[in-house]
Amino acid sequence: MPPHPTPRSWATELEEAGAAVAVARVAELNWSHLSVSSETVKSEREARSEERRGSQEALLWLLLPHNRLVSLTPALGSGFPHLQLLDVSGNSLTALEPELLTLSGLRTLLARNNRLGGLGAQPKGLVQSPLSRRLQVPNLRGNCFQENPASLLGLPALQTLRLGLNQLQNIPAKIENLQSLECLCLGGNFIKEILPELANLPSLNYLVLCDNKIQSVPPQLSQLYLLRSLSLHNNLLTYLP
Repeated sequence: MPPHPTPRSWATELEEAGAAVAVARVAELNWSHLSVSSETVKSEREARSEERRGSQEALLWLLLPHNRLVSLTPALGSGFPHLQLLDVSGNSLTALEPELLTLSGLRTLLARNNRLGGLGAQPKGLVQSPLSRRLQVPNLRGNCFQENPASLLGLPALQTLRLGLNQLQNIPAKIENLQSLECLCLGGNFIKEILPELANLPSLNYLVLCDNKIQSVPPQLSQLYLLRSLSLHNNLLTYLP
Protein backbone atom coordinates (compact mmCIF):
# COMPACT_ATOMS: atom_id res chain seq x y z
CA MET A 1 0.00 0.00 0.00
CA PRO A 2 1.49 3.39 -0.92
CA PRO A 3 2.06 5.88 1.90
CA HIS A 4 -0.47 8.59 2.62
CA PRO A 5 0.00 11.95 0.87
CA THR A 6 2.49 14.04 2.79
CA PRO A 7 1.06 17.18 4.42
CA ARG A 8 3.13 20.25 3.69
CA SER A 9 3.71 21.09 7.35
CA TRP A 10 5.29 17.74 8.13
CA ALA A 11 7.40 17.88 4.97
CA THR A 12 8.58 21.34 5.96
CA GLU A 13 9.58 20.20 9.43
CA LEU A 14 11.61 17.34 7.95
CA GLU A 15 13.31 19.68 5.51
CA GLU A 16 14.26 21.99 8.37
CA ALA A 17 15.65 19.04 10.27
CA GLY A 18 17.85 18.08 7.34
CA ALA A 19 16.11 14.72 7.01
CA ALA A 20 16.75 13.64 3.44
CA VAL A 21 13.98 11.08 3.24
CA ALA A 22 12.24 10.56 -0.10
CA VAL A 23 8.48 10.91 0.46
CA ALA A 24 7.74 7.78 -1.55
CA ARG A 25 9.83 5.68 0.83
CA VAL A 26 8.49 7.03 4.12
CA ALA A 27 6.66 4.46 6.23
CA GLU A 28 4.00 6.49 8.02
CA LEU A 29 1.39 5.72 10.65
CA ASN A 30 -1.20 8.51 10.61
CA TRP A 31 -3.65 8.44 13.50
CA SER A 32 -4.61 12.10 13.62
CA HIS A 33 -8.08 13.17 14.84
CA LEU A 34 -9.08 9.61 15.83
CA SER A 35 -9.46 9.89 19.64
CA VAL A 36 -6.50 7.53 20.00
CA SER A 37 -5.31 6.79 23.54
CA SER A 38 -1.88 5.76 24.79
CA GLU A 39 -3.10 2.17 25.16
CA THR A 40 -4.01 2.04 21.47
CA VAL A 41 -0.51 3.14 20.51
CA LYS A 42 0.93 0.58 22.92
CA SER A 43 -0.98 -2.20 21.16
CA GLU A 44 0.38 -1.06 17.79
CA ARG A 45 3.90 -0.91 19.19
CA GLU A 46 3.65 -4.45 20.53
CA ALA A 47 2.26 -5.69 17.22
CA ARG A 48 5.12 -4.08 15.35
CA SER A 49 7.64 -5.64 17.72
CA GLU A 50 6.23 -9.05 16.79
CA GLU A 51 6.28 -8.38 13.04
CA ARG A 52 9.54 -6.45 12.82
CA ARG A 53 11.78 -9.47 12.27
CA GLY A 54 10.06 -10.49 9.04
CA SER A 55 9.56 -7.02 7.59
CA GLN A 56 12.04 -4.62 6.01
CA GLU A 57 9.69 -1.65 6.36
CA ALA A 58 10.70 0.71 9.14
CA LEU A 59 8.23 3.16 10.62
CA LEU A 60 9.74 6.62 10.23
CA TRP A 61 6.78 8.93 10.94
CA LEU A 62 4.29 8.49 13.79
CA LEU A 63 1.50 11.07 13.55
CA LEU A 64 -0.77 11.34 16.60
CA PRO A 65 -2.03 14.95 16.61
CA HIS A 66 -5.43 15.91 18.05
CA ASN A 67 -6.18 12.77 20.00
CA ARG A 68 -6.71 11.93 23.69
CA LEU A 69 -3.11 11.47 24.76
CA VAL A 70 -2.36 12.61 28.30
CA SER A 71 0.94 10.75 28.51
CA LEU A 72 3.54 9.14 26.26
CA THR A 73 3.59 6.22 28.69
CA PRO A 74 3.17 3.43 27.69
CA ALA A 75 2.78 4.43 24.05
CA LEU A 76 6.43 4.61 23.08
CA GLY A 77 9.19 2.07 23.36
CA SER A 78 11.28 -0.41 21.46
CA GLY A 79 8.55 -0.95 18.86
CA PHE A 80 9.59 2.22 16.99
CA PRO A 81 13.41 1.97 16.79
CA HIS A 82 13.79 3.91 13.53
CA LEU A 83 11.33 6.72 14.17
CA GLN A 84 12.47 10.09 12.79
CA LEU A 85 9.33 12.22 13.22
CA LEU A 86 6.84 12.15 16.10
CA ASP A 87 3.80 14.42 16.06
CA VAL A 88 1.82 14.60 19.32
CA SER A 89 0.44 18.10 18.80
CA GLY A 90 -2.99 19.09 20.05
CA ASN A 91 -3.23 16.60 22.89
CA SER A 92 -3.23 17.10 26.68
CA LEU A 93 0.37 16.24 27.48
CA THR A 94 1.84 17.86 30.59
CA ALA A 95 5.23 16.13 30.34
CA LEU A 96 7.45 14.35 27.87
CA GLU A 97 8.35 11.22 29.82
CA PRO A 98 11.62 9.22 29.69
CA GLU A 99 10.10 6.94 27.04
CA LEU A 100 10.97 9.70 24.58
CA LEU A 101 14.65 8.90 25.15
CA THR A 102 14.18 5.44 23.62
CA LEU A 103 13.65 7.11 20.23
CA SER A 104 17.36 7.50 19.62
CA GLY A 105 16.92 8.34 15.92
CA LEU A 106 14.27 11.04 16.39
CA ARG A 107 15.01 14.21 14.45
CA THR A 108 11.71 16.10 14.56
CA LEU A 109 9.42 16.37 17.60
CA LEU A 110 6.13 18.20 17.09
CA ALA A 111 4.44 18.80 20.44
CA ARG A 112 2.52 21.99 19.70
CA ASN A 113 -0.59 23.02 21.62
CA ASN A 114 -0.31 20.81 24.66
CA ARG A 115 0.04 21.68 28.37
CA LEU A 116 3.79 21.33 28.68
CA GLY A 117 5.70 23.72 30.87
CA GLY A 118 5.76 22.69 34.52
CA LEU A 119 8.46 20.91 36.48
CA GLY A 120 9.39 17.66 34.79
CA ALA A 121 8.04 18.68 31.40
CA GLN A 122 11.30 17.50 29.80
CA PRO A 123 12.68 14.00 30.42
CA LYS A 124 15.63 13.75 32.79
CA GLY A 125 18.81 12.64 31.10
CA LEU A 126 17.97 14.15 27.72
CA VAL A 127 21.36 15.84 27.34
CA GLN A 128 23.20 12.59 28.14
CA SER A 129 21.05 10.39 25.90
CA PRO A 130 21.77 9.36 22.27
CA LEU A 131 18.72 11.43 21.31
CA SER A 132 20.65 14.59 22.19
CA ARG A 133 22.91 14.06 19.18
CA ARG A 134 20.02 13.51 16.75
CA LEU A 135 17.16 15.83 17.69
CA GLN A 136 17.16 18.78 15.29
CA VAL A 137 13.66 20.28 15.31
CA PRO A 138 11.64 20.45 18.56
CA ASN A 139 8.42 22.39 18.01
CA LEU A 140 6.88 23.30 21.38
CA ARG A 141 4.73 26.18 20.20
CA GLY A 142 1.54 26.91 22.12
CA ASN A 143 2.38 25.38 25.50
CA CYS A 144 2.86 26.80 29.01
CA PHE A 145 6.62 27.28 29.32
CA GLN A 146 7.60 30.28 31.45
CA GLU A 147 11.30 29.59 30.92
CA ASN A 148 13.23 28.10 28.04
CA PRO A 149 13.58 24.36 28.77
CA ALA A 150 17.12 24.06 30.13
CA SER A 151 17.65 20.61 28.63
CA LEU A 152 17.12 21.92 25.10
CA LEU A 153 19.98 24.38 25.56
CA GLY A 154 22.38 21.44 25.78
CA LEU A 155 21.47 19.80 22.47
CA PRO A 156 24.22 20.59 19.94
CA ALA A 157 22.33 19.27 16.90
CA LEU A 158 19.36 21.66 17.16
CA GLN A 159 18.71 23.50 13.91
CA THR A 160 15.23 24.88 14.61
CA LEU A 161 13.70 25.77 17.98
CA ARG A 162 10.06 26.86 18.12
CA LEU A 163 8.71 28.15 21.43
CA GLY A 164 6.22 30.74 20.25
CA LEU A 165 2.95 31.35 22.08
CA ASN A 166 4.22 30.28 25.48
CA GLN A 167 4.78 32.44 28.58
CA LEU A 168 8.52 33.02 28.29
CA GLN A 169 9.85 35.99 30.24
CA ASN A 170 13.38 36.10 28.85
CA ILE A 171 15.97 34.61 26.53
CA PRO A 172 18.65 32.72 28.50
CA ALA A 173 22.31 33.55 27.89
CA LYS A 174 23.01 29.84 27.36
CA ILE A 175 21.13 30.05 24.06
CA GLU A 176 24.58 30.75 22.60
CA ASN A 177 25.44 27.08 23.15
CA LEU A 178 23.23 26.13 20.18
CA GLN A 179 25.89 26.70 17.56
CA SER A 180 23.99 24.83 14.82
CA LEU A 181 20.77 26.79 15.32
CA GLU A 182 19.39 28.23 12.08
CA CYS A 183 15.84 29.20 13.07
CA LEU A 184 14.69 30.56 16.45
CA CYS A 185 10.98 31.34 16.89
CA LEU A 186 9.98 33.00 20.17
CA GLY A 187 7.06 35.17 19.06
CA GLY A 188 3.99 35.65 21.21
CA ASN A 189 5.65 35.59 24.63
CA PHE A 190 6.47 38.18 27.32
CA ILE A 191 10.12 38.76 26.49
CA LYS A 192 11.35 42.26 27.37
CA GLU A 193 15.00 42.11 26.34
CA ILE A 194 17.11 40.74 23.50
CA LEU A 195 20.38 39.51 24.95
CA PRO A 196 23.56 40.26 22.98
CA GLU A 197 24.43 36.55 23.29
CA LEU A 198 22.12 35.93 20.33
CA ALA A 199 24.89 37.41 18.20
CA ASN A 200 26.99 34.34 19.07
CA LEU A 201 24.80 32.05 16.94
CA PRO A 202 26.82 31.94 13.71
CA SER A 203 24.32 29.82 11.74
CA LEU A 204 21.17 31.80 12.58
CA ASN A 205 19.08 32.58 9.48
CA TYR A 206 15.63 33.32 10.92
CA LEU A 207 14.83 35.09 14.18
CA VAL A 208 11.19 35.58 15.18
CA LEU A 209 10.59 37.83 18.20
CA CYS A 210 7.30 39.47 17.25
CA ASP A 211 4.43 40.02 19.72
CA ASN A 212 6.59 40.44 22.81
CA LYS A 213 7.44 43.41 25.06
CA ILE A 214 10.87 44.21 23.65
CA GLN A 215 11.93 47.86 23.97
CA SER A 216 15.33 47.90 22.26
CA VAL A 217 17.56 45.93 19.91
CA PRO A 218 21.23 45.38 20.83
CA PRO A 219 23.66 46.52 18.14
CA GLN A 220 25.43 43.16 18.38
CA LEU A 221 22.71 41.62 16.20
CA SER A 222 24.44 43.20 13.22
CA GLN A 223 27.06 40.48 13.66
CA LEU A 224 24.58 37.82 12.50
CA TYR A 225 25.91 37.81 8.97
CA LEU A 226 23.73 34.89 7.82
CA LEU A 227 20.50 36.38 9.17
CA ARG A 228 17.87 36.54 6.42
CA SER A 229 14.75 37.44 8.38
CA LEU A 230 14.21 39.34 11.63
CA SER A 231 10.61 39.65 12.85
CA LEU A 232 10.03 42.32 15.52
CA HIS A 233 6.53 43.64 14.88
CA ASN A 234 4.11 44.25 17.77
CA ASN A 235 6.74 45.08 20.37
CA LEU A 236 7.47 48.29 22.31
CA LEU A 237 10.30 49.53 20.12
CA THR A 238 10.78 53.27 19.66
CA TYR A 239 13.90 53.12 17.50
CA LEU A 240 16.30 50.72 15.79
CA PRO A 241 20.08 50.94 16.26
